Amino acid sequence: MTASMLILLAAAGLAPATAGEVDRQVHEIFRPYRENADDRPVWERPIFSRELRTLIAHWQRVAPEGEVDDLNDADWLCQCQDWDPKAFDLAILKVAGAGADRASVDVRIGLGAGEAGKRRAQLRLEREQGGWMIGDLYAAESFPEGLKQALRETIAKDEALRREKRP
Repeated sequence: MTASMLILLAAAGLAPATAGEVDRQVHEIFRPYRENADDRPVWERPIFSRELRTLIAHWQRVAPEGEVDDLNDADWLCQCQDWDPKAFDLAILKVAGAGADRASVDVRIGLGAGEAGKRRAQLRLEREQGGWMIGDLYAAESFPEGLKQALRETIAKDEALRREKRP
């Protein structure tokens, strides 16, 4: 972590040790995009808070089998279907503390091939069991009201679709 990043994080109201943890965790969350290190869908990765994992599990139970719904057509974090690991770029733009166990991190995501910096997101992190997990995710185009709300809405749509298909 650079000295300027430590200053930015400390100014955000996070203790230096906590600021370092947040910085490392955000880079770890996005590591699979730089290294092609994890071919699981993002919703199967162990990076989400308990509350989000509960919503994700509910969504997976009701999602239409073999069909695309509002959430399974693109990766949630990179807001994309494809990316170039060699050109992938992540920049932490802003970190704000919201108490000892919560942080908000604004990021800029570049996918390569003219996509540098075009995608932005805000991760709301929560400390759980000694680690930082994504408690919610906001992105202007993909999740303007947050991932939690998108999950709730998609679950409702998928459940309604299931009811319509019942004989």
